[in-house]
Amino acid sequence: MKKQVLLISSDSEFCGGLQSAMEDGALEVQGFSTLEKALSMFSRLSYQLVILDIPAHTDGAGMLSMIRRAVPVPILALSFTEDVSGRIAMFQAGASGILQKPCDIMECAAYAQALTDLSPEQSAGKRRYYTLAIGK
Repeated sequence: MKKQVLLISSDSEFCGGLQSAMEDGALEVQGFSTLEKALSMFSRLSYQLVILDIPAHTDGAGMLSMIRRAVPVPILALSFTEDVSGRIAMFQAGASGILQKPCDIMECAAYAQALTDLSPEQSAGKRRYYTLAIGK
């Protein structure tokens, strides 16, 4: 079963490039140009990841809080924010990861794949087993 990724970006060129890079058979990406359109889809489908492309001069923390209240899934924020306090505010508002814009599409796709791999809804073929050794 494909994992569902919700992509919110007003940049249609970036959105199309990221969708092409991520749809490798394991992920299905649905892109929306506005937060309002995307929020309407939260109730219809179960998503394993939200990628939020935060426009410049926008309250990213507010947008993240709104999404976090709507659905408890990892959120990858793409932001122009350079200062540490701004990024900390985004983490406190609900971001699971942050990439600074402009970002490389392949790096974003890899980050997204890593976050979806943490999803508890992994398919049987992707299950991982670990051995925990404590001591000498």
